[in-house]
Amino acid sequence: MIRRLHDDPDTKDGDIRIDVKRLVVVLGGCSSWLAQRAADEDAWNTRGVLDVSNNLTIGSAGTD
Repeated sequence: MIRRLHDDPDTKDGDIRIDVKRLVVVLGGCSSWLAQRAADEDAWNTRGVLDVSNNLTIGSAGTD
């Protein structure tokens, strides 16, 4: 999961925090709208993930 976000050109420079609890990925931090969507897709495309809670906010850090 972390590697996916690091390798994804839309999320690699974002301020994204990841927490995993019982196969649920919790995304937090500040990002652009594009990074928010990409992080969500990367999380869902990670094998074994049952749910994603995308709490990323759109803000000045990483905006387009």
